[in-house]
This record gives sequence, structure tokens and C-alpha cells, in this order.
Amino acid sequence: MNSIYQRVSILIAFLLMMSVACAEEINKKYSYKDFTGVSFKDIPVEEFNNTIIVGSCFWQQWYEGEEVVKDIFPDGIIGVEFRKCNLDNVYIDETKNTIVDGTHKKIKPQNDWADWIVDDDGKPIELLYKDNRLEKGLSIDPKDIPKKRLTREEKDALYKILNTD
Repeated sequence: MNSIYQRVSILIAFLLMMSVACAEEINKKYSYKDFTGVSFKDIPVEEFNNTIIVGSCFWQQWYEGEEVVKDIFPDGIIGVEFRKCNLDNVYIDETKNTIVDGTHKKIKPQNDWADWIVDDDGKPIELLYKDNRLEKGLSIDPKDIPKKRLTREEKDALYKILNTD
């Protein structure tokens, strides 16, 4: 006779078994680490394929003359689930890999020296850190980005305004 207690016990046992199985799939070598600016192009693809990477930062800085998005993983990665990872400015083929609860934006500094989220053409669409500018009554509209890069002195003056209470 299947009592509700027996069915719940079986369900709990099954869920625990599944959580243990999932935990074994976590890629410990590449989880919970800071890989800012690091390239993995020379690492065997097998170290990544069909694994779960949790809580790591793979963020790539944009430099003048470079593409915004960088291809840092070995060619052919497939079946990788990135959970709670920072993949900003990193190329990930999302038809073959998954990003869960992470960040995957294209970020590029503009002529105002601020970091902006950009579209596929590299055009600014949203200021990354806008709260301080809003508090100071400054524009966060991309159309107000100066056409010419601010000089160091202009940038320092702007930062002084932003960092004054």
C-alpha cells in the first residue's frame, strides 16, 4: 500500500539523489574563481565541455582598437552551464552553452570615461553605474556623451562632482 508518507519519502530520496548527481558535475577547477582578463584558448576543450561552472568571473576589459567581445574559451566548447558567472565582454555560443543567473553584457568606456553597455554595433545604450549620476542631476542619456573624449582634467572635475557628498 502506497501511503502519502511513502510517496513523499520516495520523492525526497529521488530529489536528494539528483542534487548529489548535479553536484558531481560542477567543474571545481573553474568554479568560484576570478579569471578576469584570462584566456583559455590553449586549454583542452574537454576541461570545459558538459560541465557546470559556478560563481566565476571571466570579465574582459575593452582596450582601444580591440573588439568589445573576446573569444577566450577553446574552440568547440559545448554543454557548459555557466551559473552566476560574470561573462561580460566574453563570447559564448548560447546555442551550445547556457548562462543562468549571470551577467553577459557588452561593456565599453565612452568619451565621458564611464562604462556603458553597448549594442552589437558598439553604440552605447545604457550607463552601467548610473545611480550616482542621477543623484547629482547629471544625464544618463547616451545622446549626451561628449563627441570628443574628455581631457584628463575634465574627467577629474567630473569625478570630483560625482564623489562629493
